[in-house]
Amino acid sequence: MKENFPLKSDSFQLFNNYYDLLYHEKDYEAETEYASDILRSYNSSSRHLLELGFGTGNYSKHLSARGYKITGIEKSEHMVTLAKAKAIPHFLPIVDDITTFTLNKKFDAAISLFHVMSYLTKNTKVISCLKQVCRHLKRKGIFIFDVWYTPAVYSQQPASKVKHVNTDTYEITRIAEPQVNYEENIVEVNYLLIIKNKISCHHEVLKETHYLRHFSTPEIKLLANLSGFDLVRSEEFLTAKQPCNDTWGVCYILQKK
Repeated sequence: MKENFPLKSDSFQLFNNYYDLLYHEKDYEAETEYASDILRSYNSSSRHLLELGFGTGNYSKHLSARGYKITGIEKSEHMVTLAKAKAIPHFLPIVDDITTFTLNKKFDAAISLFHVMSYLTKNTKVISCLKQVCRHLKRKGIFIFDVWYTPAVYSQQPASKVKHVNTDTYEITRIAEPQVNYEENIVEVNYLLIIKNKISCHHEVLKETHYLRHFSTPEIKLLANLSGFDLVRSEEFLTAKQPCNDTWGVCYILQKK
């Protein structure tokens, strides 16, 4: 049995070969439609989008199908390779850091889904990212993103979870064990991934630690103001309800000043 020992990181490194399998049930179609509704409500003519942390391009694929032209920033070279293999029309994937990227272009809007911003655990990183996004937006452009919500994290408390995925080729078990760092507003999630290849009977065990920050609305408002944005709206992701202690994921809409 091949075993890789824990990698301390703030992004997917070891799991990216199995990323799409692990999230095959995720409703990217519905989530993209939700984001598209927000985009249309602020600027119905938005066509050129900047996407941060696009992973393997699952949102980009659905955005492209809706007529958007997307430029994506993703730090993982391997994930970019997987995204390119999907040959998504009107999608330009770029390997870069979402906190330091520089492009010679301005966009109608920016988007970052699936808690990408929660991987920025330091204020300096959040501000750097927001400032880069602001520089790349046209006047009154909006930035849509979702994060873990502090009131829900402290009210519900992160719990250990086990996920099973079974395909024709793979049998995968993922165990997630969280630890809460109350002083830093960070949840350390220790992942154990057990993969069995049914065809070759090869087993692989991967371990990885992810650090995710949760945010309160006053924090987002302050960080936005420091970076050239106004916070114009916050709501429960997908439902658009008012955030509460049961709302784990909150969507924030910032507008360039």
